[in-house]
Amino acid sequence: MTQNGIKKIAETKNLQEEFANVQIAVQVVDMTIFGPDHAKKNIKGRVSLSDGVSKLICMLPDKVYNAMVSFDLPKS
Repeated sequence: MTQNGIKKIAETKNLQEEFANVQIAVQVVDMTIFGPDHAKKNIKGRVSLSDGVSKLICMLPDKVYNAMVSFDLPKS
């Protein structure tokens, strides 16, 4: 994981320029998928990401959720 990666992204003035060709690794520490009765507008769920120091909560819109569940892992 990239220690303080979330903080660096949050504090940057020009994300595109400062992080061009920079990879930041975070981990998913919690994921909640909302049922149809709890879903709001186009939000399908919530994901908590961590870089080992900071934590970030992200909401999953339909488009991102659909891309995640349709992703096929390579067969070994």
